[in-house]
Amino acid sequence: MNATLLQQHLRSATGTTVSTQTVRTQLHGVGLCARRPMVCVRLTSRHRCDRREWATEHVNWRRNEWSNVPFFDESRFSVHPDNKCIFVWRDRGTIGDDFILMDHNCRPHRANLVEYFLFEEGIVRMEWPAYSPDMNPIENVWDALGRRVAGRQPPPQTL
Repeated sequence: MNATLLQQHLRSATGTTVSTQTVRTQLHGVGLCARRPMVCVRLTSRHRCDRREWATEHVNWRRNEWSNVPFFDESRFSVHPDNKCIFVWRDRGTIGDDFILMDHNCRPHRANLVEYFLFEEGIVRMEWPAYSPDMNPIENVWDALGRRVAGRQPPPQTL
C-alpha cells in the first residue's frame, strides 16, 4: 500500500483530507520507509512438497553431520565507503576431504560445466529444493550480521 492509497482510505473512513506528503511524513515518523516490493517466484505445490520432504530428511541431523557442510556464500559489508575488494585467505585443505557442498542452487551453479567439474573432483553436493534460498541458514546469518553492523553507534572502524 502506498501513501496515495492510505490518503484515500483515511478520507473515505474519516472524512479527513491530508496530503500524501503528510502521510509519508507520519509513516517516516514511526520508523517506516517505502521499499519496492520483493519480486519472488510463487512456490507451487510441488515446491512446497519438496521443501517439506527436505526438511523432514534433515530435521534430526546432528552437529557432526552438519559440520561436514560448509556454507559457501558471500555478502558485502562496508565500514568505509571505499569499495575496496577484501579477500579472506585460508590454507589449502582446511575444509577437509569429506565435505558436502551446499551452494545456492541457482542456474549458474547447476550448469553442465559446473556439474562436470564437481563430478571430476569427486565433490558431493547437497541437494536443495528449488526456489528455497530461505532454507539456507547462512542467509539468516548474513542478515543478522548486516543489521548489527549497520546499527552500531558509533559505526565500527573495522570488522
